[in-house]
Amino acid sequence: MQSEAAALLDWDALRERVASNYNTLGNAHDSAGDATAALAAFERAIVCSPILPCGGATRPAR
Repeated sequence: MQSEAAALLDWDALRERVASNYNTLGNAHDSAGDATAALAAFERAIVCSPILPCGGATRPAR
């Protein structure tokens, strides 16, 4: 059963989507002035997808 599910899912695409969502969350926290939460979200995006184009570029200044 598990191998059937693995065959049906595009895990790379799923990781990219999750990373993109964390990046968006980081932008929202940054816009709200919460640099700590923004940085945490951006770091999570990088963990999900190290090749995310804007993951590191949008980090707020510490």
